[in-house]
Amino acid sequence: MRSHHDEGLPIEVVAYSGSSGEEEPRQLRLAGRSSAVERILDRWREPGGRYFRVLTDDRHVHLLVCRDADLSWRLVVEPRKLR
Repeated sequence: MRSHHDEGLPIEVVAYSGSSGEEEPRQLRLAGRSSAVERILDRWREPGGRYFRVLTDDRHVHLLVCRDADLSWRLVVEPRKLR
């Protein structure tokens, strides 16, 4: 799998640290709009960051990365709406 850690747009993420201590995205703010994370569809680690594919309450799927280097969040791919 190709690493995406240098790609993407900065995005504001409200995250929650569970019992494992690693943050999970709970809310996204993009282009002045806020969306709650309804479900984490997938998660994995690649060199450089932790990746999350999430479904938001507006039915969009987003791919996010929390970069290890500076713990910043990035939107890796454009959102797409589920039908």
